[in-house]
Parts: sequence; C-alpha cells; structure tokens
Amino acid sequence: MFPLSAKTIRLLIASSLYAFCLVVQAQSENVVPKLPMMTSDLKAAPASGRFTNERDYLKETSRGARYCVVNILEYGFFGAEIHTYSSRKFSGCNEDAYHQLTEASIAAQMRTSFNVRQVIKGGFHNIVASRDLNPFTTPYIFLGEIRLQRHVILNVNYLSYVYKYITDSKFRRGLANSSYVPLSGNSPMQYLYNPGEQVHELVSPDGRVFTMTSYTDYLNSSLTLENLKDMGSLLNLPTGWQYRTRTIDKQIIVKTSAPAYEFVGLFDEFSNYYVQTK
Repeated sequence: MFPLSAKTIRLLIASSLYAFCLVVQAQSENVVPKLPMMTSDLKAAPASGRFTNERDYLKETSRGARYCVVNILEYGFFGAEIHTYSSRKFSGCNEDAYHQLTEASIAAQMRTSFNVRQVIKGGFHNIVASRDLNPFTTPYIFLGEIRLQRHVILNVNYLSYVYKYITDSKFRRGLANSSYVPLSGNSPMQYLYNPGEQVHELVSPDGRVFTMTSYTDYLNSSLTLENLKDMGSLLNLPTGWQYRTRTIDKQIIVKTSAPAYEFVGLFDEFSNYYVQTK
C-alpha cells in the first residue's frame, strides 16, 4: 500500500468524476436502489399542480418521453457530490435551448446555490419503463429557457473512492471506463412496466439482475426504443455477463423505499442506465 497525499486524492477523484459525468447521465436520472422492490399492485397517481391536463401528464411520464440532463459536481467535507438535474416531467427538453447553454453559463447561474466545482452536460435520455412515477421532491430551477429539477445526489466518499481506486484495476482507469461497475446511491424512485412491454436487463455472473430504466442516443446515435432488443451484440460485456430482453406477462414496479431510498445502479458503455432489481 502506498501513501496518497490529500492533493493527490482530490485530483484523482476530480478527474474520474469528471469522466463519470460525461458518460453517465443521466441519470441519471439518473441513479437507483440497493435492492429495489418489484411489485404488481401499485396504482399511478398524477403529480398535482404540474400539468394542465391528463394528456400532458401521460405524455411526459410515459415510455419514450425525452428529457435533458445537467450534472453539477461539488466537494463536501467527507466526499464529493454529483447533483443531477433533469427536465423530466417538465415538457421534455427544448434541444435548441439546451445546445445554447454552455458549461460556463450553467456554472454562473448555479453558483448562487452551489460551490460549483464542475458542470457537465449529460445530453438527452429517454424513458424505457411504461410509466415514470418518480415523485417531485425538490423545487425546480431555470437554466436559460429550460426548467429542471434535482432528482439525484450521488455521494462519493473520499476513503471509499481511494479504496476502490487501489483495489479495482478497472475502477483505477476512471469511472468513464467503469461501465458494468455497480454504484450505490439513494433517491426516491418508482417505475412501472406494463404487461406486454419489453424489459431490457443485464445479468451478472453471480445472478444479479439490473433492469434498464432509461437509454440515451448521446453516445450511440443509432439506438432507438425499437432496436434496444438487438443491442446485446453491440455491447462489450465483461466475462460472464449477459444482456437479455424479455416480454413481461404481468405488471411490475421498480421502486425504492423510505426512509433511506437506497439503490444500486450501473451503466453500460453507451451510458444507458440500469437499476438492480434482483
């Protein structure tokens, strides 16, 4: 074991988190449970006061709905935090307005609330689940003409990061090269998959199942909802991993539970996002 100075540790973390934000979204939407539950008896309830009519609500919360993502990196006392903002449920994303935003202009606007270390534009994501029932938990903000809401905070403890950096050769190459590495987090989450829909999953060698919640064409422009079932041949899967698509015959729900809202999620090399469900 070799000693690492505080300055070296912060540089390692900053460079890898920067790469992570470039690849992951999203998503984060971003981000998911330690063991999200899958049930078959949850009823959807519209978010009051956010939509003018039921048609708008269904459009912005249904399979294929598109939204944009912005990631804010800042340092805390015990670790770094990635705050992920998205336009989910806010009338999609004005892509022209999004492209006009620069990382510098976003940072200038966000510094009124954050000690912003880095801003990374996460591109566009698309809902894969039949319905996005994630609750609104924080006030919305405007970046330029785009209304966004923070829905995920990813905490990266400094000591945990250094341990992974030393012991995991893949992690050592930076989070951008750490696809298929499960990452822990916490966030209220609720996705519904209806009977007859396709569910896309990654299965690890030890039998853990990760269900896709969103995909993006940000890194692979050829990806669509329709051809996700054929994506397995494009993935550089680790030894023993499997990508599969199945059509479900009953309604299932992926959600996190109060008070911790813990989850485990991962991303593939195209930055599509998955939640551990088994």
